[in-house]
Formats: sequence, C-alpha cells, structure tokens
Amino acid sequence: MATNHIGPFLLTHLLLDYLITAAHMTGDARIVNVTCSHHDNEQYSGVSELDTNNFQLTKEGTFSSQQAYKNSKLCNVLFTYQLADSLQGTGVIVNSVNPGMVPSTQLDSKASKLTRCFRLFCLHYLLRCAKFTQTKRQAGKQVALLATSDEYKGMKYSALYYL
Repeated sequence: MATNHIGPFLLTHLLLDYLITAAHMTGDARIVNVTCSHHDNEQYSGVSELDTNNFQLTKEGTFSSQQAYKNSKLCNVLFTYQLADSLQGTGVIVNSVNPGMVPSTQLDSKASKLTRCFRLFCLHYLLRCAKFTQTKRQAGKQVALLATSDEYKGMKYSALYYL
C-alpha cells in the first residue's frame, strides 16, 4: 500500500499548491495516477472487495500480495475521483491511467522461477504478437503522453480513466 498508493498520495499533496499555482499561471497542470484493471472485482477472481476496517490486511489470514496490490490500485482510482472533485475550478486536471499488462516488470519477483518464466516468456513474448501486453517503454509512453501531450492540454474534464 505504501509504495503503490500512500507514496504518490503524499507526493501529490505536497505538490498541490505548486500545481494550483501552475494551473493559474499557464492554464495547464495535470495529475496522472497510475492504476491497473486489477482493482475491478468483476474482472479478477480471488480478490475481495476493499475492507476499510482491514485496510492494511493485518487481520489473521487476510493478507495476499494480489489483494494488497488490488487494494492499492483501487485506492489510486478512488483518490483520482476524490481529488478531481475537490480541485474542480482550480485548473488542475486529475486522471488515472491503466498502462496495460506489462509482464516484464518485477511485480512477480517473489514468485517461483517457473511462474516468472511462464509470465515472461509465455505471457510477454507470445501475447505481444497479439498486442495484448506491452513493454515497459510502451506503458511509460502512455503515462507520459497523458501527463505532457498537447492533445490533453486544457482539458475540461477530470476524473477520467484511460486504458
């Protein structure tokens, strides 16, 4: 939770006054929260809904890395909606982006060698042909475009979820 959500949450709040000032001076300030589709319970089995009474999954038998990852990404989406609402009228645009499936990241570094091999070679290389997965560079480009491209400059809407 700390790496995927609380860190970006804190950084955003520390920079908020500067972003509002930049929006007033230049007409363009953006916050882009990175998430993934794992936050959607309907798409992924084996994970539970967010339990606000067990946010850090400290209750006996509730911790799983999948659940922790899902919770953190759901918090990113919810934070995007809340922040966009509270910054309405300031000129700061807040959106979230799902950069897609990127099997070559280190998310499964604690998994077995067999699992890592399967994810990297089968999922990444085979599914890349079908354009189902992306490289780290492609995913990063998608996030950077939303944050910097003139195409999104001066957007009138906030709290959008980009795939």
